[in-house]
Amino acid sequence: MTIQETLQRALACRHTQSSFRTLDRHREAGQFDRDAAMRLLANNARDYAPVQQRPLLTRLLFDTWVQRHITE
Repeated sequence: MTIQETLQRALACRHTQSSFRTLDRHREAGQFDRDAAMRLLANNARDYAPVQQRPLLTRLLFDTWVQRHITE
């Protein structure tokens, strides 16, 4: 499975969407912590990617979340 396919599976998961909502709440409250966000998303990556792909998937999930806020 390619990293893009893995990303799409992770994005379709309700747990990942719940993590995105958590990040949204922290951002709106002015309490956003990038390191904590990356740890949260790493938990989602753990569910979908083999060990060697997890850092990349975590970064792609974070970038996807950031991109949603740039395009709002």
